[in-house]
Amino acid sequence: MLIGLGWLVIATGVGAVGIVSILRPPAVPLVLFGLTAVVLGTGWFSTGFRAWLLAIDVRWLVGLHLTRFVGAYFLYLYGRGRLPYAFAVPGGWGDIAVASLAALLLLSGSPARAGRRGAYTLWNLLGLADILFVVVTAARLGVAASESMAALLRLPLSLLPTFLVPLIIASHVVLGVRLARLKRRAVGPSSGVGALWARNVRWLRRSEQSAVHKFSNRARASNKRRRSHVSYKSINFRQKFGLFHEQWQPKVIAEMNDYQFKVVKLQGDFIWHDHKDTDETFIVVEGELRIDLREGAVHVSTGEMFVIPKGVEHKPYAEKEVKLLLIEPRGVLNTGHEGGERTAANDVWI
Repeated sequence: MLIGLGWLVIATGVGAVGIVSILRPPAVPLVLFGLTAVVLGTGWFSTGFRAWLLAIDVRWLVGLHLTRFVGAYFLYLYGRGRLPYAFAVPGGWGDIAVASLAALLLLSGSPARAGRRGAYTLWNLLGLADILFVVVTAARLGVAASESMAALLRLPLSLLPTFLVPLIIASHVVLGVRLARLKRRAVGPSSGVGALWARNVRWLRRSEQSAVHKFSNRARASNKRRRSHVSYKSINFRQKFGLFHEQWQPKVIAEMNDYQFKVVKLQGDFIWHDHKDTDETFIVVEGELRIDLREGAVHVSTGEMFVIPKGVEHKPYAEKEVKLLLIEPRGVLNTGHEGGERTAANDVWI
């Protein structure tokens, strides 16, 4: 987040002092695609950033595209004679359409269901095609008649090639990968295209687990010194729960040998999953929890606990927010071996 804010500040400063306005073709598209490559390259080579991209709710990626209502400003500038028709009108209406569809997708809910996943995939393809059309058209007109595109080189529109558009293109790529991972349950692995798809999904899953594992190792290393010193202060659950608000994101508060004690807030439904190599303990600190099992359900109230045996599929549910203490071995993911958009970053200490 701080890196993104710093990038925005630098891009604003570069535009304010007029550096962008002196660029000549094809410098601007080279800068744009260069920044896009930096974002995607960081996501590939940085284990921490990669784990975050694999865990973030995909709706945040779609929400970024609400900024494409900037297309209305293109139309305004065309009306004032400051942008050419060939760029402003098709690009402006295209961006408005993509942003409007993004808003509808966000209102429809998560892409976990097959129908919604198809809608998200179609929107992602249309949105990528639209933004590439806008970029190519701007580059073409910039070469043919650079003065006609001068408005894009001054603030606030100079932020498009130096900040917003690289993020938009990169988010389309990341969203495509995330949606491909969600589709793995719907495609049979037996033969032909299904087998090829299954191999790709398995590779993506291994990549995700590797990224999360490396991210966890780095987090443990950064906290090793802090945990190596004995603390003679008791741990207060109320104080720990007051340090965060997000749900379904376990936070580590202590370790015992190879086991971790995690606090987490839950509300709503989760996914079916299991932990093939370990039991998992749920202790309800506050609220009412229901743990669905394939053969029934267990209700766990405040002050009660339940142990899920290893390999047993389960699905937590809470009508109102529940505060839990989880006890499980270090490195266990909240979604087990299922992966997906609900997978939380591991080994996060508070």
